[in-house]
Amino acid sequence: MGCGEAAGLHDDGVMNAFAAVYKQTVIPEGTLCCRLDEKELDPHFRKVRSRIALPTYHGGCDMRAWRLFQDAAFVGMTSLSYASSQMVVGKLQICAYPALKAVIAAAATKDDGKELGGEWEGVAAMEMVDDLAAAWKICVKQTKKAFPVSQRRPGEPGKPWPGQWIDDTNDGKLRYLIRMPSQAQKHISKAQRKLAVGWVREELEQGVTKETSGRRGGGMTLRSSRATRRETGRWRSRGARARLSKVSPGFWAVLGGPGSMTYKGTLLRGRFIR
Repeated sequence: MGCGEAAGLHDDGVMNAFAAVYKQTVIPEGTLCCRLDEKELDPHFRKVRSRIALPTYHGGCDMRAWRLFQDAAFVGMTSLSYASSQMVVGKLQICAYPALKAVIAAAATKDDGKELGGEWEGVAAMEMVDDLAAAWKICVKQTKKAFPVSQRRPGEPGKPWPGQWIDDTNDGKLRYLIRMPSQAQKHISKAQRKLAVGWVREELEQGVTKETSGRRGGGMTLRSSRATRRETGRWRSRGARARLSKVSPGFWAVLGGPGSMTYKGTLLRGRFIR
């Protein structure tokens, strides 16, 4: 089983368990949550489950879909391993794990668009070389899309511009992996989180076009925490997991508009989808 398939099973299992807790499905005895048939989920839940995966400050329950972050996780893991393996011997700085260094160097060669030498033919680690080069390329592409240079703003003290790691690695070159910041995965994931909000917005807008056509004020919005605070006069915890107050029939989703849900006294905006 590949990492992508494993991440997908994890996401499906968590979301289906969430659905079962809030009475949006019944999981038959002996059935794994990750193997539940799609048809067993309430249709109204299926409409909004991608929104549930978003951070709380974008109206979700912060149940991250790891299939979207597997590349950032792989690059972050490799960066952390490489940084922690550095040793100083005399005046030289060397990597304590020659195999790791060789894999990164080979992946960097592929990232530069060059061919590897014949010594890599049939080597078991070649799969990791290909995966690292591909994951790095995706992370660079997504970060440049989410945080283009044209929209760059000076970072605050202790809070650099999210795309700074692209500059630090000479416009996103894998051979400069050693220059990645600590907690590299956290920095890279900011792009996936931002893009995920856009993907969900498009999905929701396309899904409700027919339902809201002709209605005054129809449509769905992804409300930021700042907008919610202005309207409700309350501050909500960024780490809160929404405890939905109403379940089937229908499903209370945090989709903006009338209605509300509460989490430990904190007001979350919502709309009833039916």
